[in-house]
Amino acid sequence: MFEDLDAIPWSTLTHCYGPASDAPKWIRALAGDDVDLRSDAVNEFLLGSAFHQYTLYPVTPYVIPFVLEALGDPNVGEKPVFEDGEPRMKQELLCFLQACARVSRGSDDVGRALLRGPNIYERYATDPAARTREYAQRLLAFCRDAAAG
Repeated sequence: MFEDLDAIPWSTLTHCYGPASDAPKWIRALAGDDVDLRSDAVNEFLLGSAFHQYTLYPVTPYVIPFVLEALGDPNVGEKPVFEDGEPRMKQELLCFLQACARVSRGSDDVGRALLRGPNIYERYATDPAARTREYAQRLLAFCRDAAAG
């Protein structure tokens, strides 16, 4: 998983707090076994640095393909984000993607990165968890709107 991660020039990209040289560490943590690192990867990196206060950064479109890759692995999607077991990674990763979609114009780099995921979004559009379904359905609507665009 994440074979192309080291091919990205992360230190030349920026997120909310400056150079995104920390991105590979956090992306790898999304699929890792340490629940605390997974939680930090979602909350501190995805929702706190790559996307922050409804702002997209140069690193964001580079992060999205790896989030899609993580969502494509059902084992990653079922991992808990917190020690109490809820919510699951699939919900949090879809939350990040739909937040990016809300800010993206659809034709920008972030929008183009999000448009690579309809097959993954469809998989989660019928998930038993209501929030997971909602986020996936919003992403599918984003894709439909961009295609009609």
